[in-house]
Amino acid sequence: MAQTLRRLVSAGRLQARVGEHLLLEWSALTLVRHPAHPLLPRIWALRKNVSAYDALTEALGCALLTADARLARAPGTTCPVTVVAS
Repeated sequence: MAQTLRRLVSAGRLQARVGEHLLLEWSALTLVRHPAHPLLPRIWALRKNVSAYDALTEALGCALLTADARLARAPGTTCPVTVVAS
């Protein structure tokens, strides 16, 4: 996140004060990071149809919310997929 904001500010696509504000907001989020290593076999099995994030969704036992109807039809996933209006 920090690198992306830095790049946008350096390119003049984002004001520095806005970048700083976004970085502070992001750092205040209570994010949980999950290691990818245990998911690698499933990530590889799903590689033709979906992303690594879908393997994590399955592992967590969560429903996947997406605006991508094509993703909802992708074969191979075992998690419920809900398409939301974009």
